[in-house]
Amino acid sequence: MDNTNKPITFHWMWRRHWQINDSIEHLDLNGILKMAQELDGANVKSVLLPYGPGGIDFSLVIKEALEKTNQLIMTIALPAYGVSPDYAAKILETLNRFAPGRIGVNMVAGRWGDEGNGHSEKLVIDHYMHDPSLIDTLEKRVAISEVWMDKVMALMENHEHKTHMAVVGSSDTTIGIANKHCEYIYVDDNLLVRDQFKKIDLDKVKPIVIIDPLITTHPDDEKYVKYDKNAPVRQQHHLVKGSLIDVVAQIRNLSEKFGIYDFMIHTDQEDISKLLDMVKNFNDIVVPEDNVIGYSDLTVKTFNRIGSDPSNIKVFNNYLSKEECEHIIELIKSTETSNNRLLQNDDAGWPALSLLYYDSLTYSEKYIPGIQSILEKEFGVKLKPRNSRFAQWVHNNSKTIPIDDMGHKDSNHLAGWVYLNDDYDGGGLSFINQGLSLKPKAGDLILYPGNPNYWYHVGPANGSRYIMPIWFDLV
Repeated sequence: MDNTNKPITFHWMWRRHWQINDSIEHLDLNGILKMAQELDGANVKSVLLPYGPGGIDFSLVIKEALEKTNQLIMTIALPAYGVSPDYAAKILETLNRFAPGRIGVNMVAGRWGDEGNGHSEKLVIDHYMHDPSLIDTLEKRVAISEVWMDKVMALMENHEHKTHMAVVGSSDTTIGIANKHCEYIYVDDNLLVRDQFKKIDLDKVKPIVIIDPLITTHPDDEKYVKYDKNAPVRQQHHLVKGSLIDVVAQIRNLSEKFGIYDFMIHTDQEDISKLLDMVKNFNDIVVPEDNVIGYSDLTVKTFNRIGSDPSNIKVFNNYLSKEECEHIIELIKSTETSNNRLLQNDDAGWPALSLLYYDSLTYSEKYIPGIQSILEKEFGVKLKPRNSRFAQWVHNNSKTIPIDDMGHKDSNHLAGWVYLNDDYDGGGLSFINQGLSLKPKAGDLILYPGNPNYWYHVGPANGSRYIMPIWFDLV
């Protein structure tokens, strides 16, 4: 089937918009109605209403919103640990009487992370009516979710109206649930380049890729974006960003590359008007051919000339001595961070990996001329340095996850990394399209083209990784 011009469908996750004050418990009935009408008017296909201990029960208050909208699917999250299968089936059958075919359910295992400082998880475990040891870890809650879904689907077998079933995550168990029972699976875009993505049965299940696009008129606009004051930092990193045309081009590029046609907006930006307008008009927005991948003519020509051969990934062993690497790490440890940037979330969307930048260490600038000279010679280009800094990759919790670069539009035309340590397990570097896997040692210099042909993946590591990244622009 030819999907070249297949329309892209958007979904939305309610965060904190449309509520009457700062507390999540105070999304009132008028707020729910306003939310539904605005999303329905923007041609959003579904809205995900999350579940958490406390607050209101969305299943009891969405009737009017369903009746006063035309097409919006209202997807409520239900926890396997908190709602019995028979009662869950009863809720869904009742809601479908009000709006046949416009009810969805997202089965959740329950992951609350740092947002509630452990309070929410403790609340659930302490008040669980059965043996609390059955649900005291995320893995255990995922396990009971599989049984829960089997029972709910059996109970719903004879329901008159279809319920749109969904799950979120990327574990083998979650993907198995999706393949067996679900219409949708919510995934982070970093999953697309991982082997786990290949386990999803795309003939049965539609992945909905979670994104937080940022539409700007000038690159500096990102510095001034306002977010909900109660928003966790995990929502303030935008892999898809730029002008309206840039954002549309990037989403379409992801869609075409991976055969994905469903995206969910998940944002804590205070002003969502640009996003709503984009979603409403997305499939009618014309992207000029020369801007399809969001790069300048020079960049496109250079990328096309360089190609995607594995030989373009250059490895220079022992570029820095062990002693020099150790000296740099000591400098890093004695310097205040200039930027603590959340890089990636875990499978449930909670902070798992941060990138600490140390821009104040001008010490790194001494290496720019040498690395620039190597890049210009190896690739036959002229460059100007864009930035250099030291960086520390830090896991925020006990769960380690991979690092993925999705090749989104950026000005990282050519890049170099110097690995400063190797005293950690894991952390292997893989370039997906080239089938190349590396395990850099302290002192190694890695050079590569920073474009979508060179998406990379760094495996989970059990400790901090120190690197010196240096980026260059084509001139």
